[in-house]
Amino acid sequence: MEPEYLFLRDLLKKTTGMELGAEKLYLIESRLAPLAVKEGFGSVKHLLSGLRRGSSAYPGRLFDEVIDLMTTHETLFFRDKEPFDFLKRQIFPELARSKVNPIRVWSAACSSGQEAYSIVMSFEDVFASGQLGPKPRLEILATDISKPVVERASQGLYSQFEVQRGLSPQYREKFFLQQDDGWKVRSEVRAPVQFKVQNLLDRFESNGRFDVVFLRNVLIYFPVEDRKTILARIHGLLQAGGYLFIGGAESVLGLSENYVRVEGTTTSVYRKI
Repeated sequence: MEPEYLFLRDLLKKTTGMELGAEKLYLIESRLAPLAVKEGFGSVKHLLSGLRRGSSAYPGRLFDEVIDLMTTHETLFFRDKEPFDFLKRQIFPELARSKVNPIRVWSAACSSGQEAYSIVMSFEDVFASGQLGPKPRLEILATDISKPVVERASQGLYSQFEVQRGLSPQYREKFFLQQDDGWKVRSEVRAPVQFKVQNLLDRFESNGRFDVVFLRNVLIYFPVEDRKTILARIHGLLQAGGYLFIGGAESVLGLSENYVRVEGTTTSVYRKI
């Protein structure tokens, strides 16, 4: 591996925990080539050389854009559907019956915000009929390591293509406002969500306690020891019996004995023990 790619590999490991082996070199080229063109570099290799030198013309900005492109993962509204169905079917009613108020949810590695807003829409669905009694307050913390992504997520503005992915026409009409430049999440859906730039490798006790944590399709990008650390810290923030969602291809097996998998659902959800 050439020095420039070794530099990026070490930079990603140090700042984000992401492991980038030689077999993933194609990701560097595919994700950074448009940035190299935009910034006037002859190639991705030259872009990385510029980043390595730390030119004063773009010290922080170029770094932020590279990290953004290398760590941003695909997302969409109601991704995989079952986690949100389980929220509506079991978790929100259970918390309502237990008189939890406010209900606090953490969307970790929230990317461009679709997951956080999907949680709010699920919540509104559950309490719309009034059958569960007075609607509790909902607080969602949505975090990501990428500053540009967090800034975009907080705006709640999505293209026609994005709102067509996972979002029913009924939800679009109920929870969004059409604008000239796309579809804007209504203010009452944005209101419960606080967006914040955060690295999962840093300590996050200041985030407070949570009833539910979404950490979906994130752990696979970390080495084993970092996975163990992150799961242990999240365990400390979860309320007794709190829920942890991870990705369908992920597991806590061999990483933590402090969670038990919830049976009767196809989604990967665990409870704190």
